[in-house]
Amino acid sequence: MSLLFVTPFALKPNRVVLPAGTSTTTMTAGVQVYVGDAGYLAAMHVINVAPEKSSVAVSGGSLPKLLAGGLKKAEKPNLPSTWANTFLADERWVPLDHEDSNYRSIKQHLRCDPVPIKPSLSVQDGALDYASRLVSSLGTLPSLDCVLLGLGPDGHTCSLFPGHPLVSILFL
Repeated sequence: MSLLFVTPFALKPNRVVLPAGTSTTTMTAGVQVYVGDAGYLAAMHVINVAPEKSSVAVSGGSLPKLLAGGLKKAEKPNLPSTWANTFLADERWVPLDHEDSNYRSIKQHLRCDPVPIKPSLSVQDGALDYASRLVSSLGTLPSLDCVLLGLGPDGHTCSLFPGHPLVSILFL
């Protein structure tokens, strides 16, 4: 699996959310951080690691629009529609057509149809349902070809903000 962080912001290395004991220079193989013309650089990476029939997870925020622009520049704007599975790396518990929905943003900018959450369920039941659909699509030990995560200007990803207590719990 390839893990890709994408940001148009100039980040200070100590603001990037990474597991304890890692740094931007000691990250494991397969993890890339693209800064600057992030959309284009990410698109070139995705073209190589997530060609047609790949299983991909995409986060929301500014990433779908950045990646769409990069894919257009790389002359591959329709690539996401050929992926076998597109999943949400994170989502806000709002209706799918809500302006804050990552599903809506991915569908609009990347012109693909990611596996949606079911906001009619409780958050807990929705998470269990989504996990079940991952297993159903990808097998007992789900594996993705590529996970695309955006980085905010403060270094947050998937709504995990630097300094938040949940980050220290997740990366113990």
